[in-house]
Amino acid sequence: MLTLKRLNVPLDRDVIFLAESGEEGQVEWGIQYMVENHWSEIQAEFAIAEAGNAVRKGGKERSVNVMTAEKSAYPVQLLVKGTAGHGSVPLPDNAIGRLSQAVARVYQWQPPMRLNDTTERTSSASPPSARPPKPHATTDFSTLRNQQKSRSTIRLHEPNPQLHAAKPLSPPNMFAGGYRVNVIPSTATATLDIRALPD
Repeated sequence: MLTLKRLNVPLDRDVIFLAESGEEGQVEWGIQYMVENHWSEIQAEFAIAEAGNAVRKGGKERSVNVMTAEKSAYPVQLLVKGTAGHGSVPLPDNAIGRLSQAVARVYQWQPPMRLNDTTERTSSASPPSARPPKPHATTDFSTLRNQQKSRSTIRLHEPNPQLHAAKPLSPPNMFAGGYRVNVIPSTATATLDIRALPD
């Protein structure tokens, strides 16, 4: 924005700068508030966000990666109710025990990888210096595409987390239950950070 102003760049449309504090976790104080209360002031043909990264080597920029789409975040809370009691008498409907089993099933679920135009071309289009480190050849999109096996073979233990961008995921990021070590709680909750693919 400063560069546009300083260079007096001729523009045929408005450029709107929006800085909001909500980010993903508190959208009610950020973009949701702006959309609901000030939409006419931020309505634009397209938006450029902060996502992406640049690679510098030897003091020179080697590449600038632009993200063309983003997953949609859907926080979902799981609530399990059980019978409260004393820790000396185990109960079959222990809320934390049942919730942990449910969360484990979600965590172990491996949805299939589905490539879009961007992820399909990531490996072939990016210079080697711009790609994430690859400990194994099987963690490369182009290799996976050519292999005769399911695209769901990428597991969470793969060392390259960038590959999970091509999959919908539901990581459990918050877990709560109980207030004393010797008391069986009546409720337990877990919050999943569900990330759906752009489409």
